[in-house]
Amino acid sequence: MLGTQRPIFVLASTLALASTRTAHAETAHVEPLSPTPIKRYPPLSGFMLRPWSAAVSIGGGAFWLKDVPSEREGAGTGLGGVLSLRASFLYLLFVDTGFAAGSASDKAPFRETTCDYFSGSDCSSSKSSVSGGSLSAKAGLIGRFFFPMAGSTWQAAFLGAIGHRGMYLERSIDGCQDCSTKDLTIDGGAFLSPEIDLSYASNNDGSTALGGAVGLKLEYERYLGGDLVSAFWMSIFLEVL
Repeated sequence: MLGTQRPIFVLASTLALASTRTAHAETAHVEPLSPTPIKRYPPLSGFMLRPWSAAVSIGGGAFWLKDVPSEREGAGTGLGGVLSLRASFLYLLFVDTGFAAGSASDKAPFRETTCDYFSGSDCSSSKSSVSGGSLSAKAGLIGRFFFPMAGSTWQAAFLGAIGHRGMYLERSIDGCQDCSTKDLTIDGGAFLSPEIDLSYASNNDGSTALGGAVGLKLEYERYLGGDLVSAFWMSIFLEVL
């Protein structure tokens, strides 16, 4: 009986030793996982061109009339808000369209008696004002200059364009449906427009790919004809690059 158990014991010990050696051998061949490398993008610097971009902006500004149409129509300097869309393509070209709405100073106002709409009473003398809107479109060239500052990437864009603005102004009493109104004859006309944009670009000195920018833009319009002398607009914009 003892003779039979000894070979079984020896066999079990041999298998256990072989299993331990195999485990040690397998453990010895396990290599540590290498960390995933962080992808870096080249930080943007200097004059660079982008193949395309799209931007939307909102802001405000002013326009100035020439003396003759200003006296003829009884309207002065105008103030208003502007919403515009811009697309650039082929690295250097861009097109821009905008809508502006606002009011102008009324140099020849009229008065009418207005009453409360629901009761027909509570009447008073109301004064007219000049208000309206305009549409513009322009096209031209764009150049971009990128520079690092405080660990981030910033962009300065310089644009030059030629465009046209159409205007509609009227003299009326706000909130009165039955009062007199008068359309003003104000022609916008063609203009030359330099523009400067300053924005923060999401390159983060190379830690992320360039995907967009947010900033401030300044536009000046000098009119070649029509009834306007010039216009100036300041807007904040969001751009996809």
